[in-house]
This record gives sequence, C-alpha cells and structure tokens, in this order.
Amino acid sequence: GYALPYVALIGLASALASLGTLLGSTAIAWRWCRSTAATTAAIALYLGSNLVYYAQFEGSFAHSFSAASVTLMLLLALRLNDAPTARRWALLGASAGAMLLIYWITGLLLLIPAGLIVGMVWRQARARDWPGLQRTALGMIVALICAISVFFPQMLVWKILYGNWLTVPQGGSFISPQHSQLIPMLI
Repeated sequence: GYALPYVALIGLASALASLGTLLGSTAIAWRWCRSTAATTAAIALYLGSNLVYYAQFEGSFAHSFSAASVTLMLLLALRLNDAPTARRWALLGASAGAMLLIYWITGLLLLIPAGLIVGMVWRQARARDWPGLQRTALGMIVALICAISVFFPQMLVWKILYGNWLTVPQGGSFISPQHSQLIPMLI
C-alpha cells in the first residue's frame, strides 16, 4: 500500500534493520578489539555507507534488510567457527537462506563462511579428528537443509514465473562479465 501507515511501518522496519546492522557490526568488531575503537569503527562503517540514506529515506528498498541479514550471517558464521554446535549450524543455514531470500546476489558473501568451514575441516583433518569431521559434515547438511528451507519460497516463485528453480530475474546479461558494472558501482 501507499497510505501513510504502510509507508511509516516500512520506514520503521527499515530503520530497525539498519540499527540491527549497526549493532551486529559492533558485535563483530568487538571480537577483535574490545574498546571504543570497535564501536567507532562500526559507526564509521554505518555512517560512511549509503545505509543511512536507505534506512531513513528509501525504506522500501531492500538495502537495510539485506545489510542486516548479511551482518547476522557473518556474526553467526564467526560464532559457529568458535564452537560448532547443531544449533549454530542450523542458525547459519537459516540466516544464509534469509540473506538469499532478501537479495540473492549476496550469495557471493557465502564465500566467507565457506572459508571458515574449510579452515575448520583442515584443522580437523590435520588432527585426524574423524568424529569431528563427521560432526562437521552433518552440520553442513543441517545448514544446507535450513538454507534451502528458508529460500525455497523464492525458488518456487521463480519456477512458477520463469520456469526454473534458480534464475536471474533481471536476465542473463545482468551478471555476465562482459556487461559488468562492477567498477562504476564501486566508484
């Protein structure tokens, strides 16, 4: 809807998601530097990006929600790396699915938890921790099931609209290297 209550609630939700990004970024920074420098860095990251604009003036865009979901996924990946439990695997998978559901291109950021998991597997293999490797494999399956469960509604819509379970809604040239807009986007 376009009536004031809808617009106001979308703006409020976007502002709250942006606040979640700020708090999550602070929690991530505090992992390495427990001081006001970590908080200052998180605030600088927030204020130095377009998040303020999208949170306050363009709340109907997915940017605030996408940033919050990415921050949550990264925080959960780091916590999983600290102490892998079945619950943390499930939460990582669900947050990855939500991140993809909000904005599918953020799937590229799944390289970060993938790197952490490769490191975890490498350490377990070097230590010949076979039960640990089995738990990690089971955890990855749990995470994958949770991610697909959360992302499945989007896949179903794509199947209905475009005839494919996985697609690029904007068209194939949207992500092709010869049509890349990476440099203009970054600058």
